[in-house]
Amino acid sequence: MEDVKAQLALLTRVVTDLQKVVLELKAEISALRSQSSLPKAVEPLKAVETPPATATSGLEIPDEPWTDAEAKTQAPCGSTGKQLVKTPKIVAETDLTSREKVELFAGLFAGRSDVYATRWASRTDAQKSGYSPKCTMRYTEGCNLKCHLCPH
Repeated sequence: MEDVKAQLALLTRVVTDLQKVVLELKAEISALRSQSSLPKAVEPLKAVETPPATATSGLEIPDEPWTDAEAKTQAPCGSTGKQLVKTPKIVAETDLTSREKVELFAGLFAGRSDVYATRWASRTDAQKSGYSPKCTMRYTEGCNLKCHLCPH
């Protein structure tokens, strides 16, 4: 019984500490939003209802007094509160040229310039073909490694 009380006290302290952290982070977010030059198209997190989780330890944590009405919607994982979900609003610009679209895509999904694919085809079976990473050590003496293990 003492073990359960000790664990309950510990969990209560953890919840209280997490509530303080949430409030500190909210203040920091507010300060950053006021300084930020982010586009208005990005919306803040929106709370949505989630089904209650099943208790695994058999302990029930009593409801703590919440210091902020909004903080109750940010209850810790495993609770029956609400869960935050990002819902960004996407604004499509249709007046971009093809070059601008390619530059945007390349900037968002930039990869390594030293790694690229080469096409291969089977000499015996015309239906077998595909792409493999370009290997600078291919067909050189002393290179016994598979390409994905090779440092080149």
